[in-house]
Amino acid sequence: MKTRILVATLVFALTGSAVAATRHVPTQDATLQAAIAAASAGDIIQIAAGTFVESGQILLNKILPLVGCGAAATRLKTDANTTAGGNVQSEAWIYVAAGVSAKISGLTLDGTGKQIHHAVQSRGD
Repeated sequence: MKTRILVATLVFALTGSAVAATRHVPTQDATLQAAIAAASAGDIIQIAAGTFVESGQILLNKILPLVGCGAAATRLKTDANTTAGGNVQSEAWIYVAAGVSAKISGLTLDGTGKQIHHAVQSRGD
């Protein structure tokens, strides 16, 4: 009997840790970059309806889907221009780091009034 309880507890502990969390912008994290920093790889970043202005570059350095409430409802804007410098990281508004895959859905990237050389630049998978 003790062996069965221990095995059941171990199975629950192992499977329970694999469940992805959902980070909510802006109710849980004020900015998208703050949500990315707080998230663990495999979590989901849910961005509410509205227009959100992010400061500087958004760095995706872990596997995280970014999910808005629809292209007409969720809009990301930047407050900065990107640089021009020969296909380097600083040219990207959203930079996907090496070894990382990204899924961005349900939102509009709006660079109106800014000089954006690469909206999304990926060195990832």
